Amino acid sequence: MKGPSCPYFSGELNRAIEIDAKSVSARTLRGKLLLQGGHAGESVADLRLAHKMAPDSRSAIYNLARAYSALGKAEEAKSLFSQLNATTPDVLSELSDRRLKSALNQ
Repeated sequence: MKGPSCPYFSGELNRAIEIDAKSVSARTLRGKLLLQGGHAGESVADLRLAHKMAPDSRSAIYNLARAYSALGKAEEAKSLFSQLNATTPDVLSELSDRRLKSALNQ
């Protein structure tokens, strides 16, 4: 797959995918870069594959939802954003709990 003129597409990122076609991080990054470069349609293939290989990958879900949104596929985007929202960890509560436990242990 050829992407927009970007150093990642001319070398290392495409090579990484050639070496390991199942690299979720490489597929997600290439999809994200395509999306940012205005190539939402092209980004979907990598992002769908990344999401299929790693259904819990928040980055793949988020960027696939953004790609669908850019393509006018509102229902698909909404479904993925809902999935993302449902799986969002409550980081603030976790940090507060850790701080509280740390303070109590001192």
